Amino acid sequence: MVDYRSFFEVGDVEDFEHEIDRQLHSWLLSKSLRLEALPTGRQIVAEGTFVDVVLDVSPDGSRRRRIRLSEPSGWTTQLTTEVGPHQPSSVWLELDAAEPGSWTATPGLVRRLVDAFDATDGLAMLRGQPVIVREDDVDDLLDVVCDPDRRGFVFVAGSSDLLPWQAWTQQVGALLAETVGLAGAYLMDPHATVAFADRVGHSHAVPAGGVRTFLPEADPAVRVDGRRHRILGPARIAADPDWKLRRMLGWASREQLLGQQLPPRFSRVDRSLQRIETETLVDQLSPGQQEIFLSDGPPAETSAREVSTGPADMLTIGPDVVAEPRPFAGLDVAVVDALQELTRELLGSTDLGIESIAAIARLAEHGHATRESVGELRARLLSDLEQIANLEDTQARLQSELEDVQLSWAEELEATSQLQDQVRHLQRELMQAGLGNDAWSEVPLEDRTNPPENFTELFERQDELKYLVLTADQRVAEELNDHDLLGNSASKAWTALLALNDYARARESKAFNQGFHAYLKDAPAGYRSYSAHGHSPVESPTVKNNGKFHDCRVFPVPTSIDPSGSRYMDAHLKLGAKKSISPRIHYLDAVALDGKIYVGYIGRHLPSPKTN
Repeated sequence: MVDYRSFFEVGDVEDFEHEIDRQLHSWLLSKSLRLEALPTGRQIVAEGTFVDVVLDVSPDGSRRRRIRLSEPSGWTTQLTTEVGPHQPSSVWLELDAAEPGSWTATPGLVRRLVDAFDATDGLAMLRGQPVIVREDDVDDLLDVVCDPDRRGFVFVAGSSDLLPWQAWTQQVGALLAETVGLAGAYLMDPHATVAFADRVGHSHAVPAGGVRTFLPEADPAVRVDGRRHRILGPARIAADPDWKLRRMLGWASREQLLGQQLPPRFSRVDRSLQRIETETLVDQLSPGQQEIFLSDGPPAETSAREVSTGPADMLTIGPDVVAEPRPFAGLDVAVVDALQELTRELLGSTDLGIESIAAIARLAEHGHATRESVGELRARLLSDLEQIANLEDTQARLQSELEDVQLSWAEELEATSQLQDQVRHLQRELMQAGLGNDAWSEVPLEDRTNPPENFTELFERQDELKYLVLTADQRVAEELNDHDLLGNSASKAWTALLALNDYARARESKAFNQGFHAYLKDAPAGYRSYSAHGHSPVESPTVKNNGKFHDCRVFPVPTSIDPSGSRYMDAHLKLGAKKSISPRIHYLDAVALDGKIYVGYIGRHLPSPKTN
């Protein structure tokens, strides 16, 4: 399983492979490993540590090379390069961690290569430190942000005259230290920050003191596209320790590249080198006869009587009589017979000459090498099977997410159609009542819904919900952001929370005196509502009476509500038909006690007999 992946291109470099080797040797020396050269094949550089080199050369002179370091700890570092005419040179580095899925810090080799070359991902520059952007550079930065050919993120930090420049520069570098080699990093000075905002508009601007993550192919002309590009705001940066944010940004950058298919160029290189590696391993399993025998062909079939090991092995019986030769004089007869039988089985001959024994020795050596090759082939096949399984999982996940989007889209279309029908009906009623001007009047700003773009913003705006108390774990809710790039679920959650808030307001003002489910079916005029079909007042008895399912629905409340500081919350709102995560809001209606509603959970569907 690949735990780290970086790929980039470099501009014109004189003797590209020589510089690669120089950086590689320097990195190996930092690990107390020494290699004099990098020929093809395998070299053992320490006990249990070896380097494999595979080379593929095309008729046009382009060269593809793969260098793999395998360590006894279980770590594997694989560096793949391609250099050739009429194209930039490329670098691709992958790491397999000793414990798959564990955090992998930025490899020292990546930092060396990024410092040695002008590395790029599309138009984005990959550097060891953030690139400073002045006002004159803003148009170039905009090209980078909108570039459809880059694969990784581009992090853009904003600044202002109120921020100490030197300290902010150092902090941005520290925050993005674990994205080196994976993403572009840019820091705009105060004038550039203002100019960039003027170019892209509010939807894609970068706040001073904040860092924005731009996915590939940003489109400032489309306001809703701004939802794809998340903002790490000044308040969060000030509140959380740098190490935590650094790890968060590092994880996101790794997942961005690991979650993609290989670019076509790297995929082609990979297939070429994998084919050579496989052919090499197979060749080691089936050597030709010339590798076994010293002579041009196998020895002729002979009998033991015709074999002579030299005059010293002859016994003289009489002047004219010479005894039969005694091969390997001094050995036990049974041993000699066993050797002859082994020779016959392996070589098709009973000759016990030096050449035959040497051939048997080579067969033994080859057998040992064969076992190693078979082991490698087995490991590779298992790895391929795992990769196929991962691809199938990815395909299934993407298919599920596509269906989620289609279902959500169908829901929104239906809701929109119903609202349009209702508006037309009300407009006709107003016309008949002589209120034609009101029928087509604009909705006042204070009555418009301005939903949050993601769940992070939702929590930041909780003060707007006067009658709600959010005790839910914000981190759990923010996990939904990964499945909600356009903010649809966050918007729907906001609508649901507004309905809860207005319900409590209606209860306080005596405009309504029943429960929330009844409110959703018949909300008073002027109060926000939500689909009653998206609300469940209780969980099933199976969930309520099962300890495991019951306990995961117990959430924090004030001790004034429950002395234990928690309460079982089975009432919940559904945030759309997302099969893969089915987000939910669980709450406790305490309006009758203190006029509040406690929202204990916002996140993916909690465990139940169906989900398990």
